Amino acid sequence: MPGGDQTGPLGLGPMTGRGLGYCVRYNTPGYANPRPRGFGRGFGWRRWGFVPIERTIPIQNIAVYPTQPQQLTKEQEITMLENDAKVVEAEQKALNQELEEIKKRIEELRKEK
Repeated sequence: MPGGDQTGPLGLGPMTGRGLGYCVRYNTPGYANPRPRGFGRGFGWRRWGFVPIERTIPIQNIAVYPTQPQQLTKEQEITMLENDAKVVEAEQKALNQELEEIKKRIEELRKEK
C-alpha cells in the first residue's frame, strides 16, 4: 500500500496491485518476497506429468514459389493510370497551396524587419 492505509494503488482498495505488500501475507513488502513455486508455474510440467518435456515447435518446410505477375487488360491499365493521375494532381494542388503559404509567411517576415 503506497500510503499504508489499505486502499491500494490509486485508492482502488486492497488486492488491486501487484501483490507485493503485506496484503498477500508476506512478512516484508516489495521485491524481498519470494516467487511462488509449484506445479504449472513454467517448469515444463505437461498435463501434470512429472517428467519435464522440452517444448519444441516443429519447423514446417513450406516452399514458396514466385508467381508471374498478372497481365492487365488495356481497360484496367487505363483505369489504373487515370486514378494515379487524379491522386498526383491532388497532391500537386496541396503542395502548391503549401508553397504559397510559405511564400506569404516569408514576405510577412521580410516586411517586419
